[in-house]
Amino acid sequence: MNEKEIAEKLKELIKSIMGLDMDSIPPSKKISEISEWDSFNNLMLIAEVEKSFKVKYSAQELSGILTIKQIIDSIKSKTKS
Repeated sequence: MNEKEIAEKLKELIKSIMGLDMDSIPPSKKISEISEWDSFNNLMLIAEVEKSFKVKYSAQELSGILTIKQIIDSIKSKTKS
């Protein structure tokens, strides 16, 4: 799965969980600056990302992810063959 495919699938997950249109939010924006991105929605998104992309995250890994681009990059690195 390439970066564009990951980004599109992630956009769909974010929209379904948070109702956000990610086309209007730059990938470099900090997650903490998005009001809809609360702790509950974050947990739901992590669960869906792990399920959809067949990846697992540790608490330490998650604490280092601050932007949408970093989510995409982490999925990309975890799904490399």
